[in-house]
Parts: sequence; structure tokens; C-alpha cells
Amino acid sequence: SSFIELNTGLNFEFPFGDFNNQGNFSASVLNPLPVGVSVPLSVLFRIIPGLQAGVKARCYYLNEGYVGVAMFGIRSPGVEIKYTSSIGLGGYVDLFFPYQLQNITSLNPPMYLNFAAFYDNTFGSLLAYGEIIYTYVFESDTNIKQDSITVALKPGYQVTDGLAVTLLAQFHYFFDQISNGITFSNTSRYSLWIAPGIIYKPMDSIELSLEVPVSVMGKSAMASWMVDIGVTLKLF
Repeated sequence: SSFIELNTGLNFEFPFGDFNNQGNFSASVLNPLPVGVSVPLSVLFRIIPGLQAGVKARCYYLNEGYVGVAMFGIRSPGVEIKYTSSIGLGGYVDLFFPYQLQNITSLNPPMYLNFAAFYDNTFGSLLAYGEIIYTYVFESDTNIKQDSITVALKPGYQVTDGLAVTLLAQFHYFFDQISNGITFSNTSRYSLWIAPGIIYKPMDSIELSLEVPVSVMGKSAMASWMVDIGVTLKLF
């Protein structure tokens, strides 16, 4: 296995409405059109075969239509440790720090942990990927705690040796908010995303991906569609 795995890409988000607390959708027409752009980056180093550790960060740009004033910066850098077994079953833990290089929001981001389990395997021409993530948010004086759980399934089909098509379904649920040990009822929210995509591997060390997620239902959530471009490089 490779000693270094580098993941990056370019993600565009275009909000087009909202789901209210009853799950009803309402379109919004804003001027200028809200646009969010982010560049994720993670670098994982092999410790032993199957075990990796590394760092993660994400750079954001939000235009005036998104937050009222254009903002740019790096938010919530983190560290990760990840294990993948020979049968494709694995897990990882992320720790994200309450730090940002620019005040993208009025409050500092919270410190939080991701606990994840996943399965990634192939069966002939069929690709199978599933993932579940529990996000644990640490309470602080400036942030309300709201844990969440994410469940994702992404089956695929290998069209040629280097090209596959995929279909992602992702459900993201936020539990009720907590502040100073007090739970605020009816503050849970959720969103469901569907994303067709393609994966192209011109060689074993390079993987390119393209997904177009769209939110199809939700509660107390923004409705958006996205364009996600991913690049994975496996070095040495």
C-alpha cells in the first residue's frame, strides 16, 4: 500500500430554498445568487499496512448572497486515524479543532469528533460502499452543542477498467440542541441527499471523481445542489 495518500478537490454549493420545521419546501430567489466554494485537503501517512494517520483542513469562500458579506478562510483543521481491513471493513476517528484563519461566522467553530465505520469492496463489476458517522460536539461558552449522525450508501458499477458510475444516498440527522446541560426540544433537523457520480482511475495511483448532490427532503434545513470534484493521489 502507498505511504502517502493525498485527497483534495473542489466543492461548489448553490442554495435554492429551505425546508421548514414541518418538512415543507419553499424556494428562495436571492440576489446575488448564493454560492459557497470549498477546497478540502487531507494527507494520510501509512503507519503499518491498513493503518493510516494524518491531517485535514478545508478552505472556504462564501459570497455575499450566502452570508450577507463575502468571506474567505480556513476553518476547523483536524487530525485523523484510519484503519482499513483486507476485506474492506474499517473505521476512522477525526478530531477537529475550534480554529479558523478568518472569522467566517460570528462565533468560533466548536471542537468535535467524528466516529466512523465503513465498508468498501467490489464484487465483479459491482462497487459497494457504506458509511456511518457519529459526530460528537464539545460544549463551549460560545457554541450550542448539537450532535449528529450521517448514514451514506454508494453503490456503483464498473463500466470499464478505469471508469465507474455511482449513486450516493446520504441522510444527515442532527439531534436536539443542548446548552449548559439543558436540551431544547424540537430543535432536531435532517436532510437527505442524492448524488449521481462517476469515478475515473487513469492509473492505480490517481483517482478522479465527480458527484452532483442535491437535497431532496429535509427539516429545518437549507436546500442546495452541489458539484463535488475529488482527486486522490497515492504516492510512494
